[in-house]
Amino acid sequence: MRQRGQEPGHRTGPGGEDRGYLPFMAAAIGLAVAGGFLLAVYVPLAGAGRFGAPGDVPFLIQAHGALQLQGGAGLFVVGIGFRLAPRLTGRPPVPSGVSWAVVSLLVAGTVLRAAGQSLQPLAALMRVGFALWALGSAGAAATWFTYLVRSRHFGAWWLGIAAGALWGMWWAAWMALLAVEVEDRFLPYARNEPLLWGGMFGAIGNFIWAVQSRAVPNFFGRQPVPWPHFLPFWAAYNAGLALVVLQATAPLEHPWLQGVGLTSLGLGLGGLVFLVAALRPDAHRLRPRARPSARYIAAANWLALLAAALLAASGVDALLSGEVVPLWLRDAARHSFALGPITMLIIGMAQLITPIFALGRAEVRRPGILDRASPWVLLVAALLRVGASLSEPLLSYAVRMDMAAGSGVLAWLGVASFGWRALQARLNEGRMLELLAQGAR
Repeated sequence: MRQRGQEPGHRTGPGGEDRGYLPFMAAAIGLAVAGGFLLAVYVPLAGAGRFGAPGDVPFLIQAHGALQLQGGAGLFVVGIGFRLAPRLTGRPPVPSGVSWAVVSLLVAGTVLRAAGQSLQPLAALMRVGFALWALGSAGAAATWFTYLVRSRHFGAWWLGIAAGALWGMWWAAWMALLAVEVEDRFLPYARNEPLLWGGMFGAIGNFIWAVQSRAVPNFFGRQPVPWPHFLPFWAAYNAGLALVVLQATAPLEHPWLQGVGLTSLGLGLGGLVFLVAALRPDAHRLRPRARPSARYIAAANWLALLAAALLAASGVDALLSGEVVPLWLRDAARHSFALGPITMLIIGMAQLITPIFALGRAEVRRPGILDRASPWVLLVAALLRVGASLSEPLLSYAVRMDMAAGSGVLAWLGVASFGWRALQARLNEGRMLELLAQGAR
């Protein structure tokens, strides 16, 4: 029997709660733990000649990026976006048929692309993977646009989701282009570099700032940010990103265009952090059991500031020197953003806003050692990985690869522990409902 207020075609769980985000969340964790972060350990060690096949490293680097960006981060953002968009806009949940179609396309596209790049006999699968991802990304962006144009509300979050959806459409178009023209397992610079910037900072990054603009006031007791205050930093962030992507598509980078783009992107990012983010883990509205989630968020935003500083400094240097920014500096900024605002903030926010963690948030007991240690493990992993990139002028290649592999081990442990907590929360859902029902009597 359908519960009151429940629309046909919507996947719900106990109590009529929308459960459409769960397949996205499960797939994201699975691809990150079983694929992306394992390659984050293997690739540096193989590159340093410790073991494995060094000749496969260039292909595996791009497969690692696909599993992390498309799989772990992309799937998570789409799933949480499908959950939040109806609530923010005052509309019914996303139909279950749409959710299942999008998650199936995104998962299949990610797996086929990663398999094709990793293994020569499966190289033909890359085209199929790009095409499926393009369809899934376009479907996700179109769904967000459908909710935005019918929204009963407006705010900074609307601007963030709108920009994320636009970049999601761009991501889909770029993937469709690759599906048509790809001829080798290794994507050339002018095709892969825009993919990294646009997907990471565009489609995913904008959604992160949209969520923070709403969640931080709720959990940290701050006033919501008016959209006119949000607008200039949001515009600088996206305009700078567009310039960075544009100059990366050409066969030769243009130092001036890159410098202006990176400077604007860095300044916009820094402004967004100070405007909407939480830099102190003082979430007084949370019970003690849930407060470690605030540490994820604060640490993630400090890493966002580090990424902003690296981006702005590298942009200014490109303008003054007339030379393109070296790869190691761009790599440091991207990994600071990937392990901070993407990985750590997604984990922290997921534990605060998804229903399956409601029992943990409501419990009176204090957090255990795993809850307290996990944010620190991921923070050390991020700093170690950024340090591996920044130390290129100082340390040998082998030492830096060992640092990167160590970071991969710590990051794998941090994300795997989150996956374990999510699984426990899902299995304990029945007990949660019983306890909540008893408390309501």
